[in-house]
Amino acid sequence: MYRLWLFALTTVLAAPIIAGDLGKVTILDSGPATCRAEQTPLTLSEPTRCMRLGVRCPNTLARAVTLRVTSPPDGVPRRGTVICGLGGTGEGWYEASQPARELLDDLVAEGFRVVQRAWEEPGWFEGSSSMNDASCRYATLITWIHQNPALVEPGTALVVTGNSGGSAEIGYALSRWDRDQIIDLAVPTGGPPMGWVHKGCTFESDSTWAQRCNRGLDKVGVCPQGQGNHKCGYNPLQKERIIDAAFDLSGTTPCHDGDVDVLHHNSILYPGADLDHPQTAVHFLIGEDDCGSTPALAGPYIKTLVGTSELHSATLLAETGHTVPTDEVGANAIFETIMAEGFFRH
Repeated sequence: MYRLWLFALTTVLAAPIIAGDLGKVTILDSGPATCRAEQTPLTLSEPTRCMRLGVRCPNTLARAVTLRVTSPPDGVPRRGTVICGLGGTGEGWYEASQPARELLDDLVAEGFRVVQRAWEEPGWFEGSSSMNDASCRYATLITWIHQNPALVEPGTALVVTGNSGGSAEIGYALSRWDRDQIIDLAVPTGGPPMGWVHKGCTFESDSTWAQRCNRGLDKVGVCPQGQGNHKCGYNPLQKERIIDAAFDLSGTTPCHDGDVDVLHHNSILYPGADLDHPQTAVHFLIGEDDCGSTPALAGPYIKTLVGTSELHSATLLAETGHTVPTDEVGANAIFETIMAEGFFRH
């Protein structure tokens, strides 16, 4: 069912370069009317409360986000808080599939408060000057949650998990925004697809990358049906609506233009990325049947970070596709990881 993930690429480590100041959070509304239940009806067994927040970072437009908060029943000892998010532009609810709902219900029953995040249109990428600036939104949000004792009780664990674009939020929070200061356990799933943005945007003209990408994925057994012909970069829609969309305030389109230097420095594994997380465990979960470009673009970051500490690991999940929490095997793996490693470290 589970296999250790090893991606045959190497990266030179440099001294970490941390980005600037985080942004600010404003409470816009709270209560049942903010739950956006018309989009995805509330399904978790325990009572859920919601709040709508505004997040504003330097070099970005303000962006609203709604939180669905589900707490353990009275009498259940509190173990910590799990912040979870789906991928794409981050507008969906994590509980949108049956396996994910059961996962969250099980976590709540075991004493974890569950906080789902859903960004409002157009999501967390647009309305910023760069991918780095856009990623400040999530780092700011989880910091605000951590500082709110009604959401994270002192002395309990802060766990973050997210799939695909949601795992990219986690990657940037760790490598660029120094959020290992507050995160006890990170469980990125189905990603992060922004590990090496420059390779994702320029793969058509980089034959060396295509060879390394296929060799690495063939070796670890990702997407068996794609052996020797893997997807090693973004598709046109991803280039336009995700990567270049994150630069819209700057008036530039580095992915379309193939600006390798800008794209590399806006990757999670950028030159000088912070990979030293002595009090944070990071466990990557990748679906064996993920046949998109994510395994290729996440691989260098995964291999490099896992190689820095025994606290970190990566697992390839059989019978699991790209959206890990929507598959039963994937949801079970997330639950088992959080139960085993989701404890207070700070």
